[in-house]
Amino acid sequence: MPTKKPQFPEIDAIYQKYGHVPFRMGLQHMIMTGSNHFDNENVEAAKQECIEEENSTKAKGGIPIMTANYKISIILCAQELSKIETWDLLAFVKKILPIGY
Repeated sequence: MPTKKPQFPEIDAIYQKYGHVPFRMGLQHMIMTGSNHFDNENVEAAKQECIEEENSTKAKGGIPIMTANYKISIILCAQELSKIETWDLLAFVKKILPIGY
């Protein structure tokens, strides 16, 4: 999706690293949670929570809708996006990332 000659190389690198869906979900998660909540301590706690939740679901014989690894990739993407200037993210969404259905 990002342009061949990236206008936002740092954001494009994050997009390429995680892929379209985790990127969009990570962006939404970061916006909903707030960029100031993505320090290493909170991220590590969230990762551990994902792992524990998956283990609990499996122990009960269930199948998780999203694996812990997938959830963690969304969290890590959000953490990386939280370090980008807000206006750069908004410009990226406006110019590159389609919104709508």
